[in-house]
Amino acid sequence: NVFGTAALDCDGNGYLDVLGIGNSNSPRVTHGPDDAFNGFTLMNNKGTLTFTDGLNNGFGVKGDAKSLILVPLKQDKMMVVANQNDGRSLSFGLKQTGKFIPAQGTEYKATVTLKSGSRVENMTYGSGYLSCSQPGVWADKNVTQIVFTNSKGATRTVKP
Repeated sequence: NVFGTAALDCDGNGYLDVLGIGNSNSPRVTHGPDDAFNGFTLMNNKGTLTFTDGLNNGFGVKGDAKSLILVPLKQDKMMVVANQNDGRSLSFGLKQTGKFIPAQGTEYKATVTLKSGSRVENMTYGSGYLSCSQPGVWADKNVTQIVFTNSKGATRTVKP
């Protein structure tokens, strides 16, 4: 079971990677809890996704993991926070730096121009089971421009 997901560029190559957590300790008489899932990372290399288990890459979340959010910090850093049902919260710092550009009002998407290519990011107001990261774009060294679009079609351009 996957309950928490987050998309971000973990390795600084300009492509969004995917983090995920899960498990369920709710009793099921026929086979017991689902507790063999320790989180994962799908590393994106130009559209090719490579799976790594959370315990092998430093993003291990054991137990009844239910929510996952991205938290922008001062000094242009970001933290990933995972919560466990009836357990503790775990935080993971990212090595890369950049700037978090928050969405405003009813902005629902961002067209992100990179040094080589572009991507569209949806501004979600809920990113998994019982979780919600602040909507916005993490602008690292690969991002040259961000164009946010709101629900009425108006745009806002940001050059990080």
